[in-house]
This record gives sequence, structure tokens and C-alpha cells, in this order.
Amino acid sequence: MKISMVTGLSTLSKLISFKNAGGMGTQVPILAGKLKEQGFDVVIDDTEDFDVLHLHNPMPNFVPTIKKAKKEGKPVIIHARHIPELVKGGFKFDKILYPVFERYSRWLYNQADVVVCATPYVKRWMEKNNIKSRLEVIPNGVDIERFSYDDEKRRVFRKKHGFEDKFIIFSVGLLIPRKGVSDFIEVAKKFEGNKKYQFLWVGSTEKGLEKVDVSDAPENIEFIGHVPFEEMVSV
Repeated sequence: MKISMVTGLSTLSKLISFKNAGGMGTQVPILAGKLKEQGFDVVIDDTEDFDVLHLHNPMPNFVPTIKKAKKEGKPVIIHARHIPELVKGGFKFDKILYPVFERYSRWLYNQADVVVCATPYVKRWMEKNNIKSRLEVIPNGVDIERFSYDDEKRRVFRKKHGFEDKFIIFSVGLLIPRKGVSDFIEVAKKFEGNKKYQFLWVGSTEKGLEKVDVSDAPENIEFIGHVPFEEMVSV
């Protein structure tokens, strides 16, 4: 069985230079690798020939691929990575984009044989909006072989950023409002003056996204920007 996982990142990367490929750029290759270990033939962003279509990107340019798969009687799985609420506090011009994306999303998810919901909240959104496709809640997984404790990597990372003896509270995500950056800053303010604790935000923003204002962040927060996925285990 050949599974085609569609992210669109290979095409997008030729048009826009971005550092962070997000969940699609990190989790999809891991998922593909795990399926290959189970004996499946998995390709990413190759829709020439497949038995199952697994869409990870809701962009309209993939609608012809969905229609082609359905016409040929091939199963269509859509990973609900992006529901309309995620437009709010993330993209510029979100007030214009939201109603359009909401209407389109209701149509899109009804095209699937199965919608994979990352959380129960996503499933509730589907049910509330009368999505008739089969709904399955499958949380985003963590590759425990990759993300395992490494004392040496921890030591190197802490020395590089001057955190050797501090208790670090950190968060990883795009530097956009909906990721909770403002809440993180407010928590850090409550520990301001306590030299034991260091707050750390890992992540930057990309073109087209709404960057959050961190000008009121206290001195006990450090924003170190993008860290390559290969180095994330050191954080």
C-alpha cells in the first residue's frame, strides 16, 4: 500500500524562505518513517501515484488532488492541523481571512473518509459544524528515541546560553499571539527579581504571521529565536 502524505512545504519553500516548517515539517517525516517501519510505502508531496491520500495542509490548491482521489475511489484522510480558530491571533488580516476559511473548512473536512483530530477540542469543532466524515482523535506523538535525556547536550546548551545553574521554565512555539506569549510574560513577571529562575522562549515568527509584542517582557525572559529541529533535544 502506497500512502501519499501531502504538506505542500516542498513547493512553498521555493517561494518563501522560512526557518520554521512547523508541525508539518517535523511530525510528518517522523510519522512517515514510523509507517515505513510497519511495511507501508510512504511518500511526501508526491501525488502521481498512491493508494491512500493523507492531506496535512488545508490549502485550496490541493482540492483537485482530493477530487481526483475520490473519483478513483481512493481513501482520503485529512489531518485537522488547521481549524478556523487558528487564524485568529496568528495571521495578519485574520478578521478578513477567518469567515472565508471557516466556510471553506466545513466543506473541506466533509470531503474526507476520515478526519484525524489532534485533540478532543478539534473533534468537538467538527461535530459542532456538522462534519459528517468519520472522526478519530489521535494526539500528536513524540519520537521518544529522538527526545531522550542527554546530559552532555543539556550541559552544552546551558553553557552556550549562560544558564548552567538556573531553573529553566521554557516554551517552544512561533512568536505569535495565539501561542500564549503574553501569558508566559505575565507569569515571568511574578518571578522577576528571583535569580534562580530563568524563563526561555524558543521560536521566531515567519512572513505573513502576526508577530507578538514582547517589549514589556521582564529581564528574566530570554527570546532565543529559532532552534533547528535537530538541536531541540538539547533545550
